[in-house]
Amino acid sequence: MQHDRHPLIPSLNSSSCTPHTDIQERNRMLEEMAQERTRELAARNHILWLNNQVLEKLSQNAPLSEVLDTMVRIIDDYRPGMLGAVLLVSDDGRELVGCAAPNLSDAWLSATKRLPIMEGYGSAVAAVLHGETVIAEDVATHSCWVAKRQMALELGLRASWAQPIKNNEGKILGVFTLYKREIAKPETHDLVLLADYARLAQMVIERSRLADALHESLTQYRLIAENSNDMVWVMQYPSLKYSYVSPSVERLRGWNQQEFSSLTGEALMPRDSCDQCNEVLAKHFQRVNDGDMKGRFIHFETEVLHKEGYSFPIEVVATIMLDSESRPIHIVGSSRRITQRKAAEKALAQAREELANQLLFAQTLINAIPSPVFAKDLKGRYLMCNRAFEEHNGKSPEEVLGKTALELWPREVSQTYVEADIALLESNSSSVYEAKIVHHDGTLRDGVFHKAVFRDNQSEVAGIVGIMMDITERKAAEETIRNMAFVDPLTGLPNRRMMLEQLGQMLALCQREKRKLSLLFIDLDKFKAVNDQHGHEAGDWLLKQVACRIQSVLRISDIASRIGGDEFVVLLPAISHTEEAVLVAEKIRSWLEKPFIMDTGVALDISSSIGVVMYPDHANNARDLLLLGDEAMYRAKKGGSNAVEVYSKPSQSDELINL
Repeated sequence: MQHDRHPLIPSLNSSSCTPHTDIQERNRMLEEMAQERTRELAARNHILWLNNQVLEKLSQNAPLSEVLDTMVRIIDDYRPGMLGAVLLVSDDGRELVGCAAPNLSDAWLSATKRLPIMEGYGSAVAAVLHGETVIAEDVATHSCWVAKRQMALELGLRASWAQPIKNNEGKILGVFTLYKREIAKPETHDLVLLADYARLAQMVIERSRLADALHESLTQYRLIAENSNDMVWVMQYPSLKYSYVSPSVERLRGWNQQEFSSLTGEALMPRDSCDQCNEVLAKHFQRVNDGDMKGRFIHFETEVLHKEGYSFPIEVVATIMLDSESRPIHIVGSSRRITQRKAAEKALAQAREELANQLLFAQTLINAIPSPVFAKDLKGRYLMCNRAFEEHNGKSPEEVLGKTALELWPREVSQTYVEADIALLESNSSSVYEAKIVHHDGTLRDGVFHKAVFRDNQSEVAGIVGIMMDITERKAAEETIRNMAFVDPLTGLPNRRMMLEQLGQMLALCQREKRKLSLLFIDLDKFKAVNDQHGHEAGDWLLKQVACRIQSVLRISDIASRIGGDEFVVLLPAISHTEEAVLVAEKIRSWLEKPFIMDTGVALDISSSIGVVMYPDHANNARDLLLLGDEAMYRAKKGGSNAVEVYSKPSQSDELINL
């Protein structure tokens, strides 16, 4: 059978060695192995013993610095000639703060009390910067000691080995460092121990910080419980007896802690409330037993008794606590007196009822208004509308509320509303304007809007209120009245009054823009004979036909008017030369000399005499233009009728030139 042998132990059959030499070498190597194993075992025992010492300190709730001091002293005693130190990373991560170094000099402790985490400040800082072990065999030559080299050498520190202390997530908490007073390179077991010390320091730091946090948390919770106006309590399960109540129980219920804990449920609350409480708890416990973990959280309101005998409302908030097997063990909760809140809720309910009544009254009143009423918010969305609004627009409140005018009406209508609303909000006042409105039958009608801004309870503008009135009939009546005043009822042409108004406007425009204007004065020839021979009805029919023929010749900018009897005036604002005005006059004359055939087949023959006058060539005001135009027309008629005459000054000739 072939036996395995240690790879470092030479074979006895080696041809290069004598049997005696081989045995000696083998014994030597076995002795070295035994020594190495002994060192390893001693190191393990040392680490275990050190662990126990540290755990004992932690169990005594010793401060972190004291625990780390103890650890470092033991390490220094175990490793003669070495000086240990632990530094922690500051909260902002910018510095290393000295925590434990019991055997280093005060001068060194002062120099390393706070080290910036920057290159050149020693092995410890370098280990934190790079997140790995840093070995400086000789402080005098190693690059990581540039900033602190001289002081370290003056204090007799020559070698420095540093191991970062990391938590389980890899975050660096601090660094463990071993110093030596001579140049030194760590052996393998030194590096192992260095890593072990760092892990032990990690445990110490994390356990200590956890204990501090727990202690702080418990202190805070105790302070909250002891000083809270709410009654904090713990109730055991299934007995449902109080195992703890906070001192505030006396303020809330009248009994002190000891008295309260000895009382039963029926002595602490009315019978109905006791039944309610038991029912609520039973329901939540059943949910938890069924696996519904949301059932752990309890919140309800009930009535309880005061020591003096009166009852008052409280609010209960509690949580069912579970053991490791998810079984209920006790309830932790708090109780708060809500007498004022209940009174406030009652008052609020009454106020809401009163407000509802007021709103109902306001809505009834608004619905009684025959004109459409509405309100909008700052974004133009309808907030309310009355019944008249619905009836006029043919849209229900459900269709209107929450929408804007752009969503409800055609854009050519709604855009006007939007622009008016924007201007109103900017002016922060009120406005009145006319605009088209959409009737429920789809037609566009005339409306007038009265709008104003309204404000919220902080006096900030919150929207717009408005009332709309349909003025279609009024506009029609106004148009009728206007027509009676300004339109010839027989021909539908502007009458003398409107002609004078239009002439004044045109003259002002011509004067402003340095333009010319021409007037044609038309008088019908042989019209009296038509009336005498065929009657006034035929005469009226003829006047209508004359108006149509005159308008058929004119451009859209030209205006024809009947100023009385058989006299017409045509305003030509786009004429620049007399010759152009004469051409228009000639067209009218030629059309009017053609026979007018009545429905009876009777032909009416007339002609016209037309006078032409120019602004500003002949006159620069309405009165003179009318006089001169009438004179030119009279001379055309006097010269034989059926002619066009341009006004000429008497000083040039006693007779008008017959064109």
